[in-house]
Amino acid sequence: MKRFLSILTSLAFLTALTVGAANAAAAGGAEDPLISLGYISGYITNVMNRANSMIETSMSTLKSLMTSQLDQLLPAAPAGEVAVGYKMLNLRSGGTVTITTGSSVNLISGTLRITSLQGTLINVSDGTLVNKTDIISANNRYFAAENSSATFTVYSSAANVTVNGAYTMTPSGNLPANSFFDVSGHWAEEYIYSLSSSGIVSGMGDGLFMPNNTVTRGMFVTILGRLYGADKAAYSVSKFSDVSISDWYGPYVAWAAEKGISTGYHDGTFAPNENMTREQMAVLIMRYAGMASAPLKQAAGEKTFSDDGIIGSWAKESVYAAQRAGLIGGREDGTFDPKGTATRAEVCTIVYRLIKAINR
Repeated sequence: MKRFLSILTSLAFLTALTVGAANAAAAGGAEDPLISLGYISGYITNVMNRANSMIETSMSTLKSLMTSQLDQLLPAAPAGEVAVGYKMLNLRSGGTVTITTGSSVNLISGTLRITSLQGTLINVSDGTLVNKTDIISANNRYFAAENSSATFTVYSSAANVTVNGAYTMTPSGNLPANSFFDVSGHWAEEYIYSLSSSGIVSGMGDGLFMPNNTVTRGMFVTILGRLYGADKAAYSVSKFSDVSISDWYGPYVAWAAEKGISTGYHDGTFAPNENMTREQMAVLIMRYAGMASAPLKQAAGEKTFSDDGIIGSWAKESVYAAQRAGLIGGREDGTFDPKGTATRAEVCTIVYRLIKAINR
């Protein structure tokens, strides 16, 4: 019996030691009401590590999803590049940028014209559809819709654009001499392009012809000189006090004076920068025809303009001769408007008709 009690006592002692040891080990743990600072520090670190791991996993999944969607929206351009975000392109005259479905262009500076368009191009800045040959506006974004592509050409000396999406580009190129983006659909388009392709008239720069701008006296005699084929090198002196032979129109003014087409004013000036009036234009046209020994056949019935009384006596014969030859007509209200200015489009039309009349 004593032996049995002795064994029980020994077991109880060992159990007490084990429990004590366990409790001692658990001191400061989660179950210990007196949580130690060491436990708090370790717990927070563990939570932060788990949170960072979850964030990294979520962001990786989101990144993969967005990349996949972006790849679908921005298909790679053939032999081109894909700009993710806005990429600046610096282009020079004749340079082009072509965008495809899901891509866009924004003009920062310069002049861009749409020279090729397949599908639908949208100005997302104002929600309007854009047409081929349109000039695009600065600080407006142009987006190529589904199954669409558009090519933009630089008509200024330089241009800065940003692109987003798939694109191809050429930094610079050559513009056709008779390519004007403000002439398409104009009533004088045929005459303007006919004369510009022959080198008789030229544009005003940046792809503009400005058909409705007025024509100066210097411009007009330059056009007649080019039509005649005047040799600029043959003229080294100007007879007019307000014209230098080194001016771009100088040799042509000297040519016109030599041929008796334009004698200038009584005070010895030519006034090259004054606007050409319609009656002056009629006089110079008829003098040119006479100088070129080109008798003009009658192509229109005689008429009297309702403002005949204000046509200068020095110009009246030429005005009506030009009218009968079919070179120049009146206004819709029956007037001739002799003191009115001649536009670039009107001049091209009259010179074109003169060429046809001479060659009849």
